Order: sequence, then C-alpha cells, then structure tokens
Amino acid sequence: MSNQSPTREAPRKSALHVLLCTGSRALQGSEFHETARGLLIARMRMLPPNSLLVFGDCDTGPDEWALTIAKESNQQAAASALRWRMFSTDGWVYDEHMSRTKAWCAAEKLSGMTFKQKALARNEQMAIVCAGLKATQTNAIVEAIALEAAWSKTKGTAHTATCALERGIQTLWMKFCRPSADVGDIAEDD
Repeated sequence: MSNQSPTREAPRKSALHVLLCTGSRALQGSEFHETARGLLIARMRMLPPNSLLVFGDCDTGPDEWALTIAKESNQQAAASALRWRMFSTDGWVYDEHMSRTKAWCAAEKLSGMTFKQKALARNEQMAIVCAGLKATQTNAIVEAIALEAAWSKTKGTAHTATCALERGIQTLWMKFCRPSADVGDIAEDD
C-alpha cells in the first residue's frame, strides 16, 4: 500500500460545439418545409449543453427556425441553454439576449452595399468566425448544416455552405429538389 495520496485529474473542460445553420428562405411554406425544419430540430437536439449556434437574421425560413428552436430550447432547459450568435445584415452580431456583441462589418462599408452584397458578406463572415473558433479553441467541434432549396434564386445557402467547406468545416448539405415537368419525358427516352 502506498503512502501517497491519490491524485485527482483536473476536471476536463468540455469541447466547444459550434453549429453554423444556413438555409433557403424558399423552404418556408414549401412542400419541404416540415422535412427541412424537422432536420434542423433533430440536429439541434443532438447538440450538447452550452453549444454555440451561429445563423443569419432572415425573418423566415431556416434562420428564423433556428432562432425559434433555440429560444424554445432555452426556456425548457435554462441550465444547459444554447448560446447563439445571430449575424445581421445591419453589420452586428447579436447574442442569445438579443444584445449586440460586436460588429462584423464597419457601418461605412455596409452603407455602400446592396442587400445581396450584405447578405453574402455576412454569410462569409459567419464561416470565417466559425473556422476561427475551430482553429483557436482546443478540441472545438465545428459543423454546419445547410438546407438548400434548389429552386431558390438567391443561392445564399450554397454560398454559405461553400464558404464553410472551403474553411474546413464539416457540412451536412441537404439540397431539396422539385421534379421538373419534363422528368417523365426524359425517363421515357432512356
């Protein structure tokens, strides 16, 4: 028997989990609405307590779903609440208290941009910030979920998912496609 007292391991800090959520507003009200929203809910429910959710500020579609789901989750389990950062096209990042945390772009730079330019810049900045967390936080797990409506004209979801992938962020990219009117004709010709 040893006279040495047992040593305790220092408690390990749990890894930071970050989920970047992006999706097409065109999914809102579409025939894929419930499926896409269900996928987002399922993925968010898999997040460990105190994870960080990153998303944009569109008031419909997956951005709004992420915000609503996170708020509902936080009301049900305050002790293990999700943290979030909502990147807004106004140039600010908002936290789970809807407080501005920092500017992601200078106001004077934004003032000369169209809405589409602001949205694309915001999308890229979300991916840059998430990749930065992956690079600077020990054992950080950073992932993205992209819910894309193939018929969406903006292509913002594809842009965000591409930015995430280019920065080494593992991305679950779901593309919802509507059959075209002539699919049957193509199948018959084969």
